[in-house]
Amino acid sequence: MDPVQKPGVAGRTCSALFSLAALILAGCGGPSSSSLLAPAIPGAVNDTRTSSQQTVVITLPVGEPADLTLRIVDGEGRQVRENSMKLSAGANEITWDGRSDSGQDAGNGVYFYVIEFSTGERYVGRLVLIR
Repeated sequence: MDPVQKPGVAGRTCSALFSLAALILAGCGGPSSSSLLAPAIPGAVNDTRTSSQQTVVITLPVGEPADLTLRIVDGEGRQVRENSMKLSAGANEITWDGRSDSGQDAGNGVYFYVIEFSTGERYVGRLVLIR
């Protein structure tokens, strides 16, 4: 089952297609709550960066300090990366360096990011990685 189709997932999906040279944003929408999830976008890219240095940045404003877990899941539902963190009130940037938990570069393909707060609130976004 796709992570987007799991029960209890709030909000809509947001997709981002990126490569070393281009970014195309399509159909982005935020969740229906007071926290608005911005689309995932690549970090600054220039000719000297390698594919392993490329990052995805997710901007997440929160009204008060919060604990969350970020999971990156591939198109087949396998977890690629997991990172738990604490956010301060205000706008926060969450990054993914394009690597798995084992440090390997993730391959080209469709990925989902799942942001789950300690309260159980969950947001899902979609991105396509092309190196």
